[in-house]
Amino acid sequence: MGFGGMNINEIYGNWTETRVRQFQNYYGLRATGVADPQTVKLANQIASSPFQEGETHEDTIELKKLLTWLGYGNMNINQIYGSFTETRVGQFQRDHGLKDHGIADGPTWDKLYEMVDTVFRVGNEHPGVVELKRNLTTLGFGNMNINEVYGNFTKTRVRQFQSNYGLSVTGQVGQETLAKIDDLLKKSLYKGKNDSDVISLKKDLTKLGFGNMNINEIYGGFTTTRMSQFQAYYGLRATGVADPQTVELLNKIVDTSYQYGKSHGSVKSLKEKLKRLGFGGMNINKVYGSYTAKRVSDFQNYYDLKVNGIVDPVTESLINEIYNSPYQSGKSHRDMKRFKEMLNSIGYGYINVNETFGSFSERQIKKFQSDHHLPNSGILDERTIDLLTYEYDNRVTKIFIDPGHGGYQPGASGYGLQEKDLVLDIALSAATQLEKNYKDIEVKLSRSKDVDRALEERTNMANDWKADYFVSFHNNSHNGQASGFESFIYNGKVSSAAMRHQQNIHQYLVNMLDVNNRGAKRADFSVLRKSIMPAILLEFLFIDNKEDNKLLRKKSYREWLGVITAEAIADSFNLKRK
Repeated sequence: MGFGGMNINEIYGNWTETRVRQFQNYYGLRATGVADPQTVKLANQIASSPFQEGETHEDTIELKKLLTWLGYGNMNINQIYGSFTETRVGQFQRDHGLKDHGIADGPTWDKLYEMVDTVFRVGNEHPGVVELKRNLTTLGFGNMNINEVYGNFTKTRVRQFQSNYGLSVTGQVGQETLAKIDDLLKKSLYKGKNDSDVISLKKDLTKLGFGNMNINEIYGGFTTTRMSQFQAYYGLRATGVADPQTVELLNKIVDTSYQYGKSHGSVKSLKEKLKRLGFGGMNINKVYGSYTAKRVSDFQNYYDLKVNGIVDPVTESLINEIYNSPYQSGKSHRDMKRFKEMLNSIGYGYINVNETFGSFSERQIKKFQSDHHLPNSGILDERTIDLLTYEYDNRVTKIFIDPGHGGYQPGASGYGLQEKDLVLDIALSAATQLEKNYKDIEVKLSRSKDVDRALEERTNMANDWKADYFVSFHNNSHNGQASGFESFIYNGKVSSAAMRHQQNIHQYLVNMLDVNNRGAKRADFSVLRKSIMPAILLEFLFIDNKEDNKLLRKKSYREWLGVITAEAIADSFNLKRK
């Protein structure tokens, strides 16, 4: 035990007494120099300790791990206390002012635990930090300089490790953390490890869409990459290490009932949900057949998920999220007002702008989805919302301008003027001003010269073009006495947008025109009734009124009417000037 230098005989002399006193003092006994029963008992216990050369004990594994963590490693981690273990223990004892007899006695164990609890913290330098960093790197918490310095980044990596495995997050390495590292190194598969279990692991990863690996026992760099991708996809920390929690999740997904060849009562509900989301065509039963796997793959491909045909946790979560979306018929959500405004703006209206998702909203969304080759579910899922937002943000306002009458239908007349000619000038001027001065706008006319257009033909042109707004230009006529300006929208059911645009445009023109304001009115005009977008009919002055006729007779005045009408439309639609 390191208290020698005596003649080995039967005499208990002064030197023996000195050595006994040193022994007692070292092991915390009263230093009497007398070999009393307590002293003899302790000496016998240490002399017969299982933690000395030639002995075997299960706790020798723990001893070797502690020594290794503290930089006294390169031992086989097993129960055998061999000569090299004795050497390592002796080195540790010398380095820490202990008796270097190579026996792992009480003071040695105490010092080992003390050092483990104090070495691994910021600011310390110790050979054991090298081993710590190497092991953390092996377990996927690396990118540290492999040296003896326990710096702030090492602390960060330790905290991440502790958090990932449910340990106390201190950033300091104690026995709990070391034990977890040891356990993971023993139970996990990681880069550089060859094991027969790697074969089944690779097969399972390949089945889930993380393949292209050589199916063998080697856990190489590409296997690590695939494992990292698997972990990141399913919400685990991407260490690239097949630790127990990763393998548990992998097995759970591989064994799910939601895959080809399986049958389960819940598969029927799954199929009903897929059908509701626009991925139908399956027999609604409990069999997960090849076509079910195809529809699941279609769903995964559409939503940029891992395509494996298996309803894994990510796929199932998204199916349920969309299926329970508040953006579907029969539900209500404050965001629906914004979505309805977008749909109305890009020509899929005209929906009442409120929070309710009704059947007409569903019909218009289905039409939008069909036109853009999306699954025709009628649900505003993320992909539909993204495309809707894109279309809205990049929309072009389409204004359909309809000069009334034309050809053999001259319209009203007075003092040698015909309505068809006057309104054509006004309309052409308005169209020119809109296209010339404003961004993101398209203009189409029902006629640009003196030709006949049936009323139904005019609205069909606008409807087929999916115009955002229909503006019909006219001059009024009555008894020669009436004068001024008035506007009309349909006197049946119209959208709030139609009413809003009439109010804006009418008031703008009234403010510009120094004529009698006859009011914003409603009437059952064909072009207002049959146009599917908001529409307005403008009656610019009375052609049979002498004073109004004088104004209309001037070409410059007619062109000015076109200018202010263009300005009124631009103001109501918030068009930006070029």
